[in-house]
Amino acid sequence: MKTLSSPKVLVMMFLWLAIFGFVCQASSDAQNTTTLQRRQCAKDPATGQWDCDFNLPTLQEIVQRYRDTNNEGAATADRPVWFYTNLDLAANSAASLALCQGWMLSNQLDGYYVVSGLDLDWYHEQFDWIQEHRQQFVFAMAGLDPEVIFGECLFEAVALSAVHPEAYVFTKEAPEFWSIGSTWAMVEYPALTSNSNIQRIYRVDPRPGHYLPSPSTNSAAAAPNIAEPVSILEPAYAGSN
Repeated sequence: MKTLSSPKVLVMMFLWLAIFGFVCQASSDAQNTTTLQRRQCAKDPATGQWDCDFNLPTLQEIVQRYRDTNNEGAATADRPVWFYTNLDLAANSAASLALCQGWMLSNQLDGYYVVSGLDLDWYHEQFDWIQEHRQQFVFAMAGLDPEVIFGECLFEAVALSAVHPEAYVFTKEAPEFWSIGSTWAMVEYPALTSNSNIQRIYRVDPRPGHYLPSPSTNSAAAAPNIAEPVSILEPAYAGSN
């Protein structure tokens, strides 16, 4: 994603994020005044069939799914969450994911990311239902894009639900920075830094032949792919990539 060049565009983006945040964090109290008012796809334990409606799951409901260890939730005290941004591997997200996962495994870290941290069956059922009934969702949401809202809610929820004190962001080494308009800068990082469980965020360039200086030595001769802590108080949002 390219850097936003106009203050007007930035204002519009913040307004958009405010709208999606309102939808994403809509109180579930009003939805739970009766057990018949359900949000999101739910599996009937008796039949094994999925039942869905035209309400998106709330932010808190998605957070609970990440923390539901009895149902493939990965947000636990011994599993760190990770994110990636601005790797630009020929715009190939699969290649970026493989590189990040490989780095975690090579460093014996049992981490997870936005899709691998919750019940994949539920995720696919919910996402497919949204795609197949897009117009009904758009009508129910007063014209908002349900796929975008659901996706942004997932990105925010995976950051808010993390329990392990450390998190990782895979990106290019300095002086490269992520875009101020990226999902990491606008959604994931703010949510992660508002999570009181998170004590350290490590910035890693996982690409072969790249490394980041050791935080203890700040030496350019440090071994490849050493993780560098990112200040949770001073985010580096500037950049052009």
